[in-house]
Amino acid sequence: MVTGFVLAPFLLLMFMPWGRSTLPLYLFDTGTQYVGIWGMSPAGAMYWLNINFWWFSTTNLNRILCGAVFWFFTLFAMFLCFIGANQPEERGKKMYIAAFFLLMVVIVLLFVDGLSLGPIILDEDYLFMDFVARLQPGFYIFAAATVLVLVAGITYKEA
Repeated sequence: MVTGFVLAPFLLLMFMPWGRSTLPLYLFDTGTQYVGIWGMSPAGAMYWLNINFWWFSTTNLNRILCGAVFWFFTLFAMFLCFIGANQPEERGKKMYIAAFFLLMVVIVLLFVDGLSLGPIILDEDYLFMDFVARLQPGFYIFAAATVLVLVAGITYKEA
């Protein structure tokens, strides 16, 4: 359940349609945009503008598909973490392992897009060290939550 509570702010508090985020859990900084689970936001000199873009508020099909992966996979993983906490041992393990793979797809998509695929989410390809330097604290929190889900899946015991 702890991992579900860690994932909830990425889905619910990252951007609020009615105002500025008070919890900036961005995954990546492109220099002009912050990329998060919920969507994208202007970065740098444009940060003072109160503009938040949800993945599904665009007509770009690539961004909508990536948004479905980023937002819905994290949402489903969060629900699996909450529901899996009160399940029998085998079923709970399966739910946590499924949540791990859903979260891993998000991380792999970000890495593959930033390092080799080109303009799906990120507008350019980055060298490995430049890519790692642009990762934001939200990415490390998200990655730690992913590892926590894996540990919960491996060590799950019925209460």
